[in-house]
Amino acid sequence: MRSFLILIFSVLQHAASAQDRGVSPYGQRIRTEQDSIRVEETHLLKNDHVVSRKRYVGQRPVGIWQEYDSKGRLTAERDFDKVKYIPVPRADKDTTSSVAHEITQVEEMPMFPGGESELFKFLGKNVRYPGEAQDAGIAGVVYLTGVVDETGTWTTTGIFKGAHPYLDYEAWRVLDLMPRWTPGKIDGVPVRVQYNLPIKFTLL
Repeated sequence: MRSFLILIFSVLQHAASAQDRGVSPYGQRIRTEQDSIRVEETHLLKNDHVVSRKRYVGQRPVGIWQEYDSKGRLTAERDFDKVKYIPVPRADKDTTSSVAHEITQVEEMPMFPGGESELFKFLGKNVRYPGEAQDAGIAGVVYLTGVVDETGTWTTTGIFKGAHPYLDYEAWRVLDLMPRWTPGKIDGVPVRVQYNLPIKFTLL
């Protein structure tokens, strides 16, 4: 039986940002890469240092996004191309995936260290609601699937229903940080197990 948890993360929206209350110290430049990718750069007016570089195709974020400090040092990076979208996972009649051979029904399901309550704590501590999603009022549920292998290592294999690329990327990023689980077992022998995790992002 596949596990199906709803993990909820909420943030409070602020009525006005600091930028709205005064004159912005930032400027913006837009250029094009590879004919179809729009690159938006935000820079400091006082020294022209780039503080963020974002890429889009239409309104969809793509490629690598970077953030820099006031001295031009890289502080954060997001690679939207690493997120993979897949069809809704389905088990065959023999309960084994015909593509990747992951078991979906086992005697002992995989367990996050400390159980579900610790999984909630881990995700609550590590999930960062994307600022772009907050600004645009974007919320929703990201449905991910992954595999806990024989060693307890989690690997995200795809998103079968996304909410928005901003939220999809954040959900993927956090799952990549997970520690080793206790692996699932059949007859006491560790096996690879498919595991589904829906993560809900809400704005209050």
